[in-house]
Amino acid sequence: MAWARNCHSPGMDWLTLVLFLMIGIQIWASYSGGVEAMVLQWPLSCHREGVLGGEVWTLLSYALVHAGWFHLGLNTWGLWLFGGRMFRYVGGLESLKTFALGVFAGGLCHLMADWYLVGKGQQEIWLVGMSGGVLALWICLTILSPEARLWPTPIRGKALRYGIFISLIWLLWYQLKLPPFGGVAGSEFAGQATANQASGGAENNQVVSHACHLGGALAGLWMGRRFLGKTLTKADLARARAKREAREGE
Repeated sequence: MAWARNCHSPGMDWLTLVLFLMIGIQIWASYSGGVEAMVLQWPLSCHREGVLGGEVWTLLSYALVHAGWFHLGLNTWGLWLFGGRMFRYVGGLESLKTFALGVFAGGLCHLMADWYLVGKGQQEIWLVGMSGGVLALWICLTILSPEARLWPTPIRGKALRYGIFISLIWLLWYQLKLPPFGGVAGSEFAGQATANQASGGAENNQVVSHACHLGGALAGLWMGRRFLGKTLTKADLARARAKREAREGE
């Protein structure tokens, strides 16, 4: 099957290490009263008050915690499908950098969206899950393989990238209730969250952070452009030719 051929094979690498670490944390959460109880006891999830209070490591550590086993399974599938191909294309270190930058950028964008919501009188949302990193790997793949049809979609990478960004921007715009949607900003976003601040998208109160997804996608876009290097224009070629001719004329 296509997905099985493209998925990563376990080995001594960061993908396997992250997988076992997340499974261990999820088992720990299951036996410690659930994700809500665990993130209250241990500062792992990313949220506004925590970061302002000095818990800056949560801009990365939130990716290791998930709202439930389905959440973990879905993200793991994406990590091994897209991360495995990135591992083969650019190597372990560069694929890890792409993932980590996606997680970090996703956390920052979530905090900015949450700051806006809190300013409108909504409760803060505690962020968990590695989907920002997965989006970074996915978008980076669409740049490195713009004509390839990346399973599970039959769409070429370049068109898929445009579709993902348009969808994420629209979803975030709607989630924040910006014009023309109107209404109370973030009312639906906060309405799905639990009444206490430790919601974090917990299993029975899941909230999708489209800001986190968009941040991860932007990180993947930047890394993909970085891997390809600077695109030469006609002006660049003309300047290079002029310099070469000047040297030859000396």
